[in-house]
Amino acid sequence: MYDIVKSDSIHNAIARIVNEFYHCDAMCNLMYHERKNGQYYYVWEIILYTGNTPAWLEPHREELLQYIHDTLGWNHVENIVIRN
Repeated sequence: MYDIVKSDSIHNAIARIVNEFYHCDAMCNLMYHERKNGQYYYVWEIILYTGNTPAWLEPHREELLQYIHDTLGWNHVENIVIRN
């Protein structure tokens, strides 16, 4: 996993990891909210471009979640959904 710099956004940090994993521009969008009342506050969604198999990243979901907790400091995130 990559270290994040202060000027980096959450979206860019996650996109860098996902795109590196797939060896291409695989991540279309990251759905997350910064407010507790937001739909994507506790469960984030990584949306991949068509042709990128979500099942490939699924075995690494817990490692990515740990990165979100430990490196990004977003301990409230409970799960990540990976889909097209």
